[in-house]
Amino acid sequence: GEGPLGAVSGFEGMGIYRTGLDQSTSWPDIQLNLISVTPGIDGGLVYRHSLNMDDQMFAKWKPLAFKEGFNILPVLVHPKSRGSIKLRSRNPSDPAEINPNYFDDPLDVKRLISGIKFSIALGISPPFAKFGAKFYDQPIEFCKAFTPYSDAYWECAIRYFTYPLYHDACTCPMGPATDSMAVVTSRLTVHGVSGLRVVDASVMPDVVSGNTHAACVMIGEKAADFIKQDWGLAAAA
Repeated sequence: GEGPLGAVSGFEGMGIYRTGLDQSTSWPDIQLNLISVTPGIDGGLVYRHSLNMDDQMFAKWKPLAFKEGFNILPVLVHPKSRGSIKLRSRNPSDPAEINPNYFDDPLDVKRLISGIKFSIALGISPPFAKFGAKFYDQPIEFCKAFTPYSDAYWECAIRYFTYPLYHDACTCPMGPATDSMAVVTSRLTVHGVSGLRVVDASVMPDVVSGNTHAACVMIGEKAADFIKQDWGLAAAA
């Protein structure tokens, strides 16, 4: 399609690759999202608020209000850092204590810095340059103590403005009863609790290499099969 409703939130393309900085796996670790707008596209009316962007950060993008532009957004798809969710008390009405623990592992920062540099190089490469693309050279005010675009600057920028893309996962991981961290069995039933299953992204022991939606659909379909089997409505696969 064409026009402003021709793509979801300006999401035009995606790529995934391996930085090579994590020697413990051959999995890809950076996803690149091509977003055909900038945070200044609507002058700060809606988009900045969906990103929880404060006034200081939006000041970087305000000169681009209502102007054409694009972002290449690097996403760390296999973070080493692990957060936690704990009960605050024995009262089930009390909110849980959530600690995302972002960037606890320094390798996460190094891989995102690599992803940022790759994104900039891609954005000014000949295929983009032929359309007049150029890097928006406007350092973040919050990180003015660092030389712009040095590794120290990018680490500051990463720690100042990062968001999880709504792909939270792995809080009720699948695993055997002998695993003290496992919450559900391979049939998605909760260890030690009868009549209860968990069927969402939280059952992943590790997050998938990319967006979680397709994996969640698969988990839901598999859970439906398990339930039918348990009630004698389908033969076991």
